Amino acid sequence: MENFEAANDLLLQLASKQIDNVGKDYYIFDFTDEELMEIISKPDERCKLDYLLAEKLLKERGKEIIPEIAAAINKQRIQQLAQPEQSQTGWIIAGYIFSFLGGLLGVFIGWHLRFHKKTLPNGDKVFAYSTLDRKNGFNIFIIGIICFIFLIILKILFWVE
Repeated sequence: MENFEAANDLLLQLASKQIDNVGKDYYIFDFTDEELMEIISKPDERCKLDYLLAEKLLKERGKEIIPEIAAAINKQRIQQLAQPEQSQTGWIIAGYIFSFLGGLLGVFIGWHLRFHKKTLPNGDKVFAYSTLDRKNGFNIFIIGIICFIFLIILKILFWVE
């Protein structure tokens, strides 16, 4: 996490050196105040130069962003991004089907649902799926392994004879 902070600080420093060299034809200059506020509220979706330019333009338009408010907006954004993805019903059904058929695809689906994490803009890693989806992913993973081993044993037994 400290590497993320150091990297972000470095990117901000580099962007602040470039900000005065940006031409007036740069696309951000045509943005409305609402569009600039969206850049401020979702700094992870744009480059640091766009973020600093949005701050600068809003300040020039009389709508300065207070650092405490920007920090609160960023904290809220992190909390929003940390939320698990919507239920993966389709993948869960497909995972169970492929697992019972003895396919490794079911094992991979189960592993992904159970262990996949997403990295937040601040460097924290959180599970991408809900607890229920992760439990189903673990079940799919185990069933897939058992069925795959069972299928291999059957093939060996019938192949030898």
